Amino acid sequence: MYTPNLNFGVCNTAPMYFGIWWAQDRRAFNGRLDNIRIYNRALRDDEIRHINLNNL
Repeated sequence: MYTPNLNFGVCNTAPMYFGIWWAQDRRAFNGRLDNIRIYNRALRDDEIRHINLNNL
């Protein structure tokens, strides 16, 4: 069973990237990203379900 390491620091001055972890990441996502959303909190399961079921 895989347990992700979610214990990492926050760097408020670093740029934000989508599809890669950092600028020289060799494992970049090779595809298209659509409908990217940024929230200032973690969404509850029912909120995620509502977004998916209603194509929001």
